[in-house]
Amino acid sequence: MARSSTTFGPGNKGGGRKKLLPEDISYTEGCRKLLPLCLKTVEDLLRSAETPAPTKAKLVELVSERVLGKPAQQLAVTGEDGGPLIVKWQD
Repeated sequence: MARSSTTFGPGNKGGGRKKLLPEDISYTEGCRKLLPLCLKTVEDLLRSAETPAPTKAKLVELVSERVLGKPAQQLAVTGEDGGPLIVKWQD
């Protein structure tokens, strides 16, 4: 059987995250150096009485999601009036 053109050949790993280029590494390092300033700015905004409440709420949400991870979404599937879900197969 012939291989399709989308099949990875021998030695071709394909997919995955590409290696970072030197300019990507220097950009990432520059961002890391700014991180303490960013965190200090967030702290200052949260402590300031002049920062609007919705802005503070969004800051807390963003920082929490990055530190703790986003909460899992729950989905409840129920039938009529919250009862059991009844599945009827049609022939």
